[in-house]
Amino acid sequence: DLWESMPDSFFEDCHDFEIKIKKLYWIDGSQNNREDLCLHGDLEIRLNDQIVEYSPTVSAAGLRLLRSLFNDHQEEKEEHLFPCCGNIILANEEGNKVEIIGCNKGLDWFVQHEAGLVTIGADENLKTTYYYLQYKREVLNFIKQIEDFYKKSEERILPEDEIEREGYLVFWKEWEDLKERATLI
Repeated sequence: DLWESMPDSFFEDCHDFEIKIKKLYWIDGSQNNREDLCLHGDLEIRLNDQIVEYSPTVSAAGLRLLRSLFNDHQEEKEEHLFPCCGNIILANEEGNKVEIIGCNKGLDWFVQHEAGLVTIGADENLKTTYYYLQYKREVLNFIKQIEDFYKKSEERILPEDEIEREGYLVFWKEWEDLKERATLI
């Protein structure tokens, strides 16, 4: 609503951080593999003038980007902002957050919040600072595209393994909770 009511107060043409989805797919390449729960994709990510092409697990990246709307994200060995393929989703002991466990490769950038601004980057030479609302809009646009793909796909078949099934259900609960919280701000 703020964007609509005060359009001249924001730099809407600022394109220093963008996530463009080139293609979304299930890992085996089929459009409707109902047992594949993690969505993958080919992305083109702009950070300032640098464009990085990367193919992460976009569902996991979406959750981490949603988390980054509320908390700083520091580069970590196994918590990449755009994680590689081949992840397992597990619920934490409290059952309210998921851990995405997998390879320790991926594209990782930091996200820092300060005074209504968000800085995202890889290092001091490759970073950009955005208004929080601009960052939020880019993240929620990415989230919407992922959700739209899931909606067009056949319903997923939950794993028989109770731990994996619970991880998947907690994943989507956290996703929905964070998305709802983001729309309230």
